[in-house]
Amino acid sequence: MRMKAIIKSWLISGGRVCVQFMGSLIPNGPLFTPLASPTYGASIAVDLSLGNSFIVTVTDNAAHALANPTNGAVPVTAAGAIFSVTEKNTTGGAIATMTFGTAYKLGAAWTAPATTKQRTIWFLWDGTTAWEVNRTAADVAN
Repeated sequence: MRMKAIIKSWLISGGRVCVQFMGSLIPNGPLFTPLASPTYGASIAVDLSLGNSFIVTVTDNAAHALANPTNGAVPVTAAGAIFSVTEKNTTGGAIATMTFGTAYKLGAAWTAPATTKQRTIWFLWDGTTAWEVNRTAADVAN
């Protein structure tokens, strides 16, 4: 049997390929993970419709909080998706520890990266809660 007879159609939506195979729609994972740079400030927005990789560039030592994720309904960031947040210290000194909105469930307290360093944390999004699944064990150079 020729492959084109089995695969009925395919769709690219939000960076994800979905293939209709013998009557079933099969997602084939993200084609890309857009990199988003939310505006740094007291409250940092995490808009999941922009992608699933976020870099927060910290420019001072003021208190800052990661707001609860929004817009997690597109295929790349729908329930079951993984997204990451990287906190990057560009201040030339120490920074305040980033806090997290109530939708985030961390396994341990967050440690701010040292000057010229960064740390990344990964979450599993269930549509309501962002569960920590991994994080860098130590600072990584910018």
